[in-house]
Amino acid sequence: IIKEERSLLSGIKQFNLQKTQLTLLQNSMELAREHVTITEQRYLKGSSTINDLNLALENENRRRNSYYQSLREYWDLYYEIRSRCLYDFERNEIILYEH
Repeated sequence: IIKEERSLLSGIKQFNLQKTQLTLLQNSMELAREHVTITEQRYLKGSSTINDLNLALENENRRRNSYYQSLREYWDLYYEIRSRCLYDFERNEIILYEH
């Protein structure tokens, strides 16, 4: 039982870290979007190259992909903790399985 409790606590810590990472990645994604907008404007004015624009777009795509991967990991951890605790955190009730 102690091993299970430690494993569960470790999963909860990982979930909390994932939540923080998700927030950071969301901010990073927003900054990348702003960078693309600025680079597009500079490209249209002739003060930026198509390569600069492509690099900004690639960076935005990488950050978006990282965000969605982190989001998936967040929900995977959430449902793993939920199923191991047999508790619905949204409804604040025990999960009962009927056969």
